[in-house]
Amino acid sequence: MEFSWRTIFPGSLEFRDNSWPSQVLRISFEIRIFACLKGRLEMGWMDSMEGKGLSGKSEQTLKELLRESKTLVLSSGAGRESWSARVYFAGDDEALWIALKPDARTLENVRKHPERVTFTVDRDTPDVFAQGEGRAIVWGTVDEYPDIKARLLAKNPEMKPFLEAIPDVALVKIVPEKFYLTDHREGISPRQEVVTEAGARRLPQSKYWVQVMRFFSLSFTTLAGLIGAGFALAYPGHVNWELLPLVLLGAFLLHVGTNLTSEYFDFAHGVDRHDTFGGTKLLVEGYLSPRKVLWAGVAAFAVGSLIGFYLVARIDWVILLLGGIGVVAGYFYGGRPLGFKYRGLGEFMVFLTFGPLMVLGSYYVLTQNFNWVVLLASVPIGLLITAVLYANNTRDILNDSKAAVTTVPMNLGLEKAKVPYLIMVLGAYVVTVLAVIFGLFPPVTLAVLVTLPTALKNVRVFRKIHAFNSPELLTMDLRTAQLVTQFGVVFALALFVEKLL
Repeated sequence: MEFSWRTIFPGSLEFRDNSWPSQVLRISFEIRIFACLKGRLEMGWMDSMEGKGLSGKSEQTLKELLRESKTLVLSSGAGRESWSARVYFAGDDEALWIALKPDARTLENVRKHPERVTFTVDRDTPDVFAQGEGRAIVWGTVDEYPDIKARLLAKNPEMKPFLEAIPDVALVKIVPEKFYLTDHREGISPRQEVVTEAGARRLPQSKYWVQVMRFFSLSFTTLAGLIGAGFALAYPGHVNWELLPLVLLGAFLLHVGTNLTSEYFDFAHGVDRHDTFGGTKLLVEGYLSPRKVLWAGVAAFAVGSLIGFYLVARIDWVILLLGGIGVVAGYFYGGRPLGFKYRGLGEFMVFLTFGPLMVLGSYYVLTQNFNWVVLLASVPIGLLITAVLYANNTRDILNDSKAAVTTVPMNLGLEKAKVPYLIMVLGAYVVTVLAVIFGLFPPVTLAVLVTLPTALKNVRVFRKIHAFNSPELLTMDLRTAQLVTQFGVVFALALFVEKLL
């Protein structure tokens, strides 16, 4: 059976054109749907092994081992942190389930390195056993999932005193991706290998890194920087055009750092869970190590800061101030103790960094001057980018409330939250038109009005949303991101074309 997101969400978002912004957004949306459906698609992994490396007899032997064995030896961690432990387990059509003490070293390793664990299932004899590898996911506590707890106890009644005596026992889901079966009962024979459905679908790690960086949003940084550069075209003095690539690269790295650290902190604080929509789910599902994602984000901030220090040496200390605000706003967007996004300040910080900070910052590096017209020009693109986050937070009202997260839409509620979205989206056009009327923006910037139909459609769709499970609400942030791309490209091109004319 083939799964289609259009089957699950009939009448939902369609990307009819083949432009690269639409295709990037389409891929991002399908990644989200895949994350939601992945649990269903992985069900039946035991049956999916048929015809993929095991004979009928060997397949039956493997299934009997998994069904009849009470324990497995789980190996986790890397380097000096490596650790092995024998644990009780129970299997179903979705995974192998184990229970671990809250302070167990194995649990600590699984949290740090969920992307790869190995295990061995045997009958305490070396003549027939199965080895395997896959991902390990901390699913919650055993008491949160009574059905799985009952399955564990039905197979292993010896676990009852353990589960009753120790509070908050962790439930860990092992998703097998490959099995190796050894069976010497009828003589020495070569080890047989079989890849499960989950293993066959696993992508190279590099592709997961591309996803977790959220490349579809990184164009926002470039567009904001180019708008600042577009106004620098009209500057009568010397313009340091050779620094523009460094400005864009430095801002790009700070944005990557923000995305990576935000992904980590959402996972660490329980905002992203297996039962929530949104996010990449790559940490939740164990495809990437949370610690590696965090340190990759820190590294992106560090390299971006080095570029900033070079610009300080070339220009002046003002760059240090602007860059410092960018680093603090980016890291503490999700990082404690500030955690702006969890305290209802996420929208403000996004507007500040992608609006005035990015647009005015790029203009200052190129011209060594501030201009209040450029500051005004940062408002439209800043409002639209903020609307992307606002739509995302509106979709996540229920999930964020469970994680004790405060956002502006949560405080307003679904119905009242529609008004600020309308103000942000239409406000971008009002500011642009008024600025042209008063002679502040060149008339050619009115070209952004070609994107107004998309904006009006988004507003109409948002106004008609009355339920959190609405397909339109689930994709509202992607619709808004598509609008940002259209508006930003047209605005920046208009500034450059105006100079050429």
